[in-house]
Amino acid sequence: MNENYAEAINQLRTVVNINQKDGEAYFLLEKAYEKIGDAEKDKFAENNAMQFLKDDNRYAKLQVDWQAGKTDGINFRVGQPPRQEFVSVL
Repeated sequence: MNENYAEAINQLRTVVNINQKDGEAYFLLEKAYEKIGDAEKDKFAENNAMQFLKDDNRYAKLQVDWQAGKTDGINFRVGQPPRQEFVSVL
């Protein structure tokens, strides 16, 4: 595991700036702030995660999975490079 929480925070902040209703990104942001000990920002991210993951008690389910060391419930999104970049690599 990389454990570069500062870089994760930068990436996740970009994600939530693009989609301010991305509860999963806020959840992961909360966990990264928790790891670096920033309680104020941790609480802000937690409040947003709870707000956007309230359907079907999703926040609580992710929390239980997280404590068990699992991230199966989070849909990781990876951007696909534009076709032109992909072709240039080949």
